[in-house]
Amino acid sequence: MMEKERIHASCVEYKGQSVLIIGDSGAGKSSVSLALIALGATLVSDDAVDLTRDGDAILTSPPDSISGQIEARGFGILEMPYCSSATLKFVVDMDKTEVRRLPEDKTISLLGLKVPVVFGGNNLHLANAVFCVLKLG
Repeated sequence: MMEKERIHASCVEYKGQSVLIIGDSGAGKSSVSLALIALGATLVSDDAVDLTRDGDAILTSPPDSISGQIEARGFGILEMPYCSSATLKFVVDMDKTEVRRLPEDKTISLLGLKVPVVFGGNNLHLANAVFCVLKLG
């Protein structure tokens, strides 16, 4: 049986690879997701993301009740195209700020797997850097 978990997060994908954006309410998860979508990513889910372990990979998907919806402060809930499943590439933690200019690699444990994580708090160029990693590897 595959392990599953639902977490409070936002998630977008590009060419089948997703980034999971975690953080407290108001940390900017939806804002970063919207910026990534404007750059060419596709919504997976906003506010809640289903994670499913499949061997050495984690798949991200939207709960049925909120699929295709994202909150845009000042606009409300926006309906948009979405991806029903993508393979998790890395995590952005909006609650933590990277103090090093060239940080060491870090990981987070999800469903028993180590996943690369970057700290996204207070980073004005976060969406651009995340999209470049999704697009170029």
